[in-house]
Amino acid sequence: KSKDHAIIEEVVKNTNTDEETLMDLAQDDDDLIRETVSSYTYSVKILEILSKDKISTVRIAMARNENTPGKILENILMNDESDYTIKTILLNPNATTKILEKFASNRIFSSAVINHNNVTPVILRKIVEMKDYFIRKQVFSSPKITAEILEILSHDPDADVRMNVARDSRTDLKTLENLLRDKDLY
Repeated sequence: KSKDHAIIEEVVKNTNTDEETLMDLAQDDDDLIRETVSSYTYSVKILEILSKDKISTVRIAMARNENTPGKILENILMNDESDYTIKTILLNPNATTKILEKFASNRIFSSAVINHNNVTPVILRKIVEMKDYFIRKQVFSSPKITAEILEILSHDPDADVRMNVARDSRTDLKTLENLLRDKDLY
């Protein structure tokens, strides 16, 4: 078998490569070969096997792979909760709401959660309840922010957060009218 990683990468990426060949490469002793398979394979069976790999770079490569289903991303987190692995998984479009919810209240990861396509209003509300002004202010960047969340933020102790509610085009009229009664100077 070739040990040229560039050739192996192209073979793995080629859609004509059969699952048997990919499985053989996924069980290779060479960490870089397994990492390459993790990066590009579409086979759920192979991804499940490699999610338990003892080498973290193999799991991280899989976390970057947009073919990796959310359930397998959850499995990776069962064995590896390093900051880098978590951040990589949160950048994967297949990260589940279960994963997003788990890390929503963590200051290190909340920004990635806020901006994830799978974030829900329930998760955003959990973030809004955090004591960290900087994190609460980031919620405005989410396209999933709701009128209810904006109304909650309109009572925020921080004047800058309330100012952002007033600026936000998604804020409803009732909330805007309540902000007009705000006594703080901006």
